[in-house]
Amino acid sequence: MHKHSEKSFSRRLLGSLIYYLHVGLMTLFFFSGFFFGWQWVVLVYLLIELQLIIFDGCGVTKLQQEMGDLKSDEDFIPFLMMRFFKVKITEFQHSLISYFIMGFPVYVVITKYWLSHH
Repeated sequence: MHKHSEKSFSRRLLGSLIYYLHVGLMTLFFFSGFFFGWQWVVLVYLLIELQLIIFDGCGVTKLQQEMGDLKSDEDFIPFLMMRFFKVKITEFQHSLISYFIMGFPVYVVITKYWLSHH
């Protein structure tokens, strides 16, 4: 019985670590345009797109689904919206938020580049 509670605790701890890693990576990329050069932002953007193709979705989300922290048909962004704002979003809203998260850093580095050359 003691081993089961340890496994359960370590499993919950791992789930929490992956959750905060996921939130941290999304936040870091979202604000990366302010802190990093355009080369870094474009490279990370391409790596994110590549993993979306390879895993047929976000690899971290797939891991969370596999571990049972997210339902198999649940994505991370709708999960966050429900958890923090108690709002169920539509698929269209989910797409808009996803495109905004991915596009904002690119917009920032393009704007920084344009401003520095004019």
